[in-house]
Amino acid sequence: MKSSTHEKVFLKAGEVLIAEKPSRIYTILGSCVAVIMFSPRTGIGAICHAQLAENKETSSRCSDTCPVKCFTQVSKTTQFKYVSCSIRYMVDQFEKRGISKKEIDVKLFGGANVLKSGNNQQTIGHQNIETATKILKNMRLEVISHSVGGNTGMTLYFDSNTGIVHLKRHKQGNPWRPLL
Repeated sequence: MKSSTHEKVFLKAGEVLIAEKPSRIYTILGSCVAVIMFSPRTGIGAICHAQLAENKETSSRCSDTCPVKCFTQVSKTTQFKYVSCSIRYMVDQFEKRGISKKEIDVKLFGGANVLKSGNNQQTIGHQNIETATKILKNMRLEVISHSVGGNTGMTLYFDSNTGIVHLKRHKQGNPWRPLL
């Protein structure tokens, strides 16, 4: 995975990165989710590290048909901590670059129950996965690869030049593996 031509970038919680030049973006996930989008035609990639499903104050006003995008209604310092705002922002950025939804490969990771709550349906991780899946489906974006849920976090590397993701679950005995 080493390459001198790729910039190495750490993606913090609550951030979105649109990569127009080759980068190796890595992040560490627990209950948060990372949604990765990649256009094979253009080589443009995007990744978010979202902490919560949606902003309850704007979620009812945030839809595909809404003339005001939800990510413009949330504080600039917190807008990308939400799965809903992050996904919509990334799709908007692809469309601004002339990339249609049909051209976007989508991958979804994270959403673990790291606190080992007995009720998986109510965990933050489960809510993040559910919200991401619902929004992607409503936007007619197909998830081509995923590794979600579980009880342990993960570290992932995204090569924005190829769209390839490598991940490692945070427990012993799990080797790195590419997800195509």
